[in-house]
Amino acid sequence: MMPACTLALSAPTKSRRSPAPPPPPQPIWSSPVSLVDAYGRIALGNRVHVVGHTGGNLVYRSSQDNGATWSAPSIVAPASVNYPMQYGGLYAVGDTVYLLTAAGDMGAVSQPLDFRKSTNNGASWTSPLRITQPGQEIRRANIVASGNTVHVLGGQSDPTPNGYGTGVFYFRSINGGANWETGIKLYDQADASARMAVDGTNIHVCFGVKVFTNSYGGRSTCMRSVNNGASWGPPIFIGENSAESDVQARQQIAAADGRIFAIWQRERPSTNGALPTARLGYNRSTDSGSTWLGLQLLPGDQILATDTNIVRDHHQIWMKPGGGLHIAWAHGPPGDPSTPLGYIFSPDYGATWTAPEIALTSFGGGVANGIVADDNWVHLIAEPGVYVRRRVPPIFRSIRNQGQTITLEFSGQGTLQSSDTPLGPWTNLTTAASPLVFTNDSPRRFFRITSP
Repeated sequence: MMPACTLALSAPTKSRRSPAPPPPPQPIWSSPVSLVDAYGRIALGNRVHVVGHTGGNLVYRSSQDNGATWSAPSIVAPASVNYPMQYGGLYAVGDTVYLLTAAGDMGAVSQPLDFRKSTNNGASWTSPLRITQPGQEIRRANIVASGNTVHVLGGQSDPTPNGYGTGVFYFRSINGGANWETGIKLYDQADASARMAVDGTNIHVCFGVKVFTNSYGGRSTCMRSVNNGASWGPPIFIGENSAESDVQARQQIAAADGRIFAIWQRERPSTNGALPTARLGYNRSTDSGSTWLGLQLLPGDQILATDTNIVRDHHQIWMKPGGGLHIAWAHGPPGDPSTPLGYIFSPDYGATWTAPEIALTSFGGGVANGIVADDNWVHLIAEPGVYVRRRVPPIFRSIRNQGQTITLEFSGQGTLQSSDTPLGPWTNLTTAASPLVFTNDSPRRFFRITSP
């Protein structure tokens, strides 16, 4: 376990890690703010973006000060035939916002998908463009843009009230969303909970291959495209097939810098049995999906650091270049008014973790609808449209020593301090910015970052 916000480093002739002092109290999450009445979705570009339903309309709001204040709701379209897709129907790059909506309430029934975008931070939107064809209706879908290519992945359910998954579909535009190629079915008989991650021209999707035709969830499986979605490699099983859990649900995936992190909700065995007490399993790849670390372990997955006997599910994840990985989840029975929202952070693509914490106490749902972050702030929106934020835990990226010159690289908002001993006293380096280069005039020196 890594301390949440403090790390001490020693820099004599050769750089080495020293014992860290006790960590400060956990950072405080902001007070919850209700931004929309229902179906809140969140994205991060040059500002923070939110869409959702309010007053019978699909509305848009944004924040230019990292979520401290928000614009008034502006109407995008009538809500009756424009439901922002779950989960991940909103995405942003710079000033451009990409929006994916369903023609009807998602529920357990698949719907046609419509695409819109705004190139001016929500001031105006293109007309809706239908990207699905008959037979390609989608229950849950997410959208990611990279350069001129816009990617959409969706999971389909059958039209029965149970809504069992019937396949995973991929859609692509190579001209910014102006035109769309005909969607393709990547895998038949997969659960509708499918997610996608884009890392340059490597596209990764994760979904559950159904164990039985009429069953929810499935065995966690990944597919990859190395040519920007033009063609796809074979499905690769990356999940768990054990006596404790041979079925997983709500697969999610994130990718950056050639690292991939896939996570799922561990379910009881398909032959029935006890629900696993540790609910969230995951797998990682450090070579763009060529190999997966969890497949070298037993029973084939890893378990996220957790509290004992907590129903931890309905998770959302976000990973950015540099390694910052954020996960939120329902910390108890989803839908129960007393259920809080949990959170955990990894500074290194999921290799190590801070201690879990509570992001949002009881608010009426306990289900995260989305989480996004940069180096300084993490933003979270929960059902129906409740928003909270916190500072990203500050971390050291590296410390390098060449002769008497020390170079420190760090991220996050906090106060950089130095001391000649690991116990202090500590001196604030108030003007320090990363990377910090200076001459070391002490036999040894220790550094730490404290949260503001």
